[in-house]
Amino acid sequence: MTVVRTDINFLMRLLKTRLNSEKILEALEQIGTDPELLDNELVVEIYPNRPDMYSPEGIARALRAYLEISPGLPRFNVRNGDLKIIVKKSVLNIRPYIAGAVVRDVSLDEEALESIMRLQEALHDSYGRKRRRVAIGIHDLDKVTPPFTYRGISPDGVRFVPLGFDVEMTPREILEKHPKGVEYGHIIKDKDAYPLIIDRRGNVLSMP
Repeated sequence: MTVVRTDINFLMRLLKTRLNSEKILEALEQIGTDPELLDNELVVEIYPNRPDMYSPEGIARALRAYLEISPGLPRFNVRNGDLKIIVKKSVLNIRPYIAGAVVRDVSLDEEALESIMRLQEALHDSYGRKRRRVAIGIHDLDKVTPPFTYRGISPDGVRFVPLGFDVEMTPREILEKHPKGVEYGHIIKDKDAYPLIIDRRGNVLSMP
């Protein structure tokens, strides 16, 4: 089971209404989760068949529907865009599939961004099978330049600054020294090339 942890006050903010903690715990039990409140931290165990609840935002959405605060799913304007990801043949024998989307008119504070990151990791660990099947990343579109290229590159073929570091590394060094590289490097380390997403200016977005 996936465990979601969140501040109870953050969840109430997402609910857009004020409920006492007993009411929230009772409702969570009734929709099939196993909740526990430790001081202000709400810990909720979620069954694998409810990935829509792998985040505080998903839990709040389910509670709003169950409690009839705002029933039904939110509606989004989804359309085909003109942003392109160019896929090179060099990734076909490494990690051949990629998809992307642009989400606009969203304001994220630090708490919301951290929540998205935790949701990513929950999906990586469960449906992504520890990133063997899928890896997810998000980027600020204002800070990158499309179109993007998804390509394979030799383990020592480029240097860039990985997330959380302030020095440039090669892909090989990332697998040897970066905590995420050490944890997940076994997925690609035996390949002749490693997959990279690069923008039009040559900036490396990620190594999925």
